[in-house]
Amino acid sequence: MIDIIIPTWNHSHLTIQCLEMIAMHTIEPYRIIWVDDGSTEEHIDVVKKRLSTLGLLHVAVLLPENRGPTVAINEGLRTSKEDFIVVLNNDILVTGGWLGKLLFHMEATPDIGIIAALDGNGCTNWEKVRERKNIVSPDGKSRTIIPVGDPVDYFAHLPPLYYEVPRNIPFCSCMIRRDALEQVGLLDETMRVFGQDNDFNERMKIAGWKKAVAVDCYVRHLEHQTVKSVRKIKNISVRDKEALRIAMERRKNEQ
Repeated sequence: MIDIIIPTWNHSHLTIQCLEMIAMHTIEPYRIIWVDDGSTEEHIDVVKKRLSTLGLLHVAVLLPENRGPTVAINEGLRTSKEDFIVVLNNDILVTGGWLGKLLFHMEATPDIGIIAALDGNGCTNWEKVRERKNIVSPDGKSRTIIPVGDPVDYFAHLPPLYYEVPRNIPFCSCMIRRDALEQVGLLDETMRVFGQDNDFNERMKIAGWKKAVAVDCYVRHLEHQTVKSVRKIKNISVRDKEALRIAMERRKNEQ
């Protein structure tokens, strides 16, 4: 069984799309851990009903007030007891075989602590894989990738491939190994919206775990739909960046 943590705050239409695509494209045993971060009753009711009609195995963690995605993700991580845990934004639309592909890489390469799917952002940007020189198969053989046509179709037909990243794996669509999580701990809640994944990744690096991106696993990312609606987001960003700076300085001094 694999737990899929989906933190939400209002925007139930995104959550419904996310759940529907999971139901359509996932054959491995899984459970949804839905962590609602203080949504209105209207949005909560809509998600409850769709979970029921889809018949998805799930647990609902309903937080009484909005405290940001860091707290919501941590609540999901505390709820899960499985060996492999997925954190998935509700603005992600998964594609065929996505969960099995992430799991394959985790099982084939035991020193990977966290692995992400390709989407269209940062180190997971599918359009930039052509520039990667470190794409390998689990047996260590290297491969050059030149995407053509529809990315859903192109990446679906690739053999298992991944590349390591030295810095940050985003938490929008990633799988975490239980052993790694227990070693490095939960997300730092002094960072409410931004930076918590950077700090988590740094602790992964310090602990000696590999961080990777699964080239054969592509998901569509609608990107930051919830964050865009947060009031005073600039103020939160400034505060979180300062909290990240302090945390990173502390990690450096601890080494």
